[in-house]
Amino acid sequence: MFVITADQIDSRHDRDRAGEMIARLAADFGPAFLLPPDQTSGDEIQALLTDAATALDVVFALHRSGHWSIGLGIGPVRVPLPTPPGRPPARHSSPRGPP
Repeated sequence: MFVITADQIDSRHDRDRAGEMIARLAADFGPAFLLPPDQTSGDEIQALLTDAATALDVVFALHRSGHWSIGLGIGPVRVPLPTPPGRPPARHSSPRGPP
């Protein structure tokens, strides 16, 4: 599994770009996501994919926009995906997820 976490750069001095980016990612890569990309923790986006090439394409799309710090987690994910309150499933496998 590939977990992508993207945090908007300098979000305190810019508008919230997460909704626009989620819409773009869904339009460009929609069927590839195990779960739809989600906005978490304010201006943060998380996504879960199973295909390495598509995960890399998503990372490049985020990078090329110039507005995101991007993390990529690689490895197994518990299934069924846990969904504790306030945390989407991808958060558990992300490098910045809970310890």
